[in-house]
Amino acid sequence: MKSLLLMGILAAGGSAFAAELKVALPLGRTVYQTNERIDFVVTRPAAAAGELKLTLTDAAGSVAAFTFPTARAVEHLHVNGALLKPGKYAVEVADGATTAKTEIEVFSHIRRSSYKIINWGTAKAGEERLKQGEGGFGYNFFYTQEGKDGNGDFIRAGLDWMSVCTMSGAHQMDLRMECDWSDPYVTRGGTQRVAQRAFQNRSCGNVPGVHFYDEPGLTWWKNPAGEFGPHGVPAQTRSFEAAFDKTWDSVPWADWARWKLGFMDAAWKEAQFGVSYVRPDLLSLTQSQYGWSAFTDGYYFNVVRSLPIISGHGGYHDFGPGYFNPSYFLEIARARDLTRDCWYLPTWYGNTTDDEFRLEQYLSFQTGVEGLMSPPPLEPASNPSARNAIIEVNKVIGR
Repeated sequence: MKSLLLMGILAAGGSAFAAELKVALPLGRTVYQTNERIDFVVTRPAAAAGELKLTLTDAAGSVAAFTFPTARAVEHLHVNGALLKPGKYAVEVADGATTAKTEIEVFSHIRRSSYKIINWGTAKAGEERLKQGEGGFGYNFFYTQEGKDGNGDFIRAGLDWMSVCTMSGAHQMDLRMECDWSDPYVTRGGTQRVAQRAFQNRSCGNVPGVHFYDEPGLTWWKNPAGEFGPHGVPAQTRSFEAAFDKTWDSVPWADWARWKLGFMDAAWKEAQFGVSYVRPDLLSLTQSQYGWSAFTDGYYFNVVRSLPIISGHGGYHDFGPGYFNPSYFLEIARARDLTRDCWYLPTWYGNTTDDEFRLEQYLSFQTGVEGLMSPPPLEPASNPSARNAIIEVNKVIGR
């Protein structure tokens, strides 16, 4: 504990009108990891020369004490969490005889396995989430749609997490057929959503990035002749004519189709720019692989070639070759793209049996992917279907 170092003190000007000494946690949370900076804001009744004493005491009685000269009404203190051992801490700040207190918890950010064991989950805040970790159901990663809520539970459970389907889901944005990915208003709106989420989660040490979308694809619409289909979609024809000063049906079909394949890639490049502008180290990923053959929907096996992670799901066991379907989709959709990590979801349905889950997970695991996940309908905290197999598989791939 004596080797604990304070990373620095930044003083902020301005008057504080508090009637007494106060210490606040500006991030609005009390639970941290060892890869984070822990911020304290200390306010005093008035700006005057003196000393502040900061003391952190853990449950075992170990004490780290620091003294700082101060001349301002507001001081910002930053503690390096990497140099604190995990545990609960009583925090006390003293200005002469006046003291202020708060409490924090610190947990390790190190996971037992580097393999991504993901629950695309629906576990509720509290006990259900605390069961998720490597010592419980065996996960080390959680996809959630609840944003920043419950981050303390994820840290306590030993989970990294990510906002999933941050833009929306299904082929078109917000399930609106007119919202085609060739429309710049649509893609800009999606970029705004993921950039906002990145901004909200940028201070969470267990959030490595933002997940964009589930099952995106170009829309089908009526062409000028009134026929419903994938070609002659108004937003696409406007975009083509603006780019080339000619109509879409005046060029060879292969040129038109090849041009359409650029829409999804362009959307992910734009969204990735928004996330990276907030924090360059955040990962950008979206769901892919399910539609590797959906050529007219602007989809192909390399649809996420611009992103650092392939996060896909495949055909499920309700059609095709049954429990071979997920690994079949995985092999074809990945198309020997082995330079990037692939996090894959083989299974979906809530009535999946233990044997079905094992088969689909292990057949996908043996292809050499870097992460596997289980789906929302099979949330082990609330659904007993395949629960035993989920725990077994998670423990095996974690080794």
